[in-house]
Amino acid sequence: SFPSSSSSLYSASRPSAVVPDNDNGNEEQQNQDLQVRYIQNVASTTPEFMSAIWSRIVDTCNDTTTSNNNGESAPKTVVFYPNMQSQLSYSYVDSLMNHLNTCKDLCQEFGIKTTVTPFTEIIQGEEIITGFTFDCL
Repeated sequence: SFPSSSSSLYSASRPSAVVPDNDNGNEEQQNQDLQVRYIQNVASTTPEFMSAIWSRIVDTCNDTTTSNNNGESAPKTVVFYPNMQSQLSYSYVDSLMNHLNTCKDLCQEFGIKTTVTPFTEIIQGEEIITGFTFDCL
């Protein structure tokens, strides 16, 4: 069982609209009140998805666009993967999270400065994994 968007850590709701992120072809919107950055990633295959996950892990704490007006890191970034939605079953994500946990020994950022947690939403009465929360510790 994964943490859900209804827990206190994931109390932000998905924004109603996103604006283009000109740097990487993703779309994003930042909710200033909750200091949450929302990104919609265009990955549509498992290799693109894994590349996007690892890029976000590395960039979460190093990305200057995640800082707020005080120069502090934003608490989290939620990345949605609409083109991967059909693949984001609990078993697929469980395998992904097991893989990421195995990789912690090889990555200086992940697990020490950056965490990744599945983000779920209730869609048509069903709890569905729609993305991941990347948090800079």
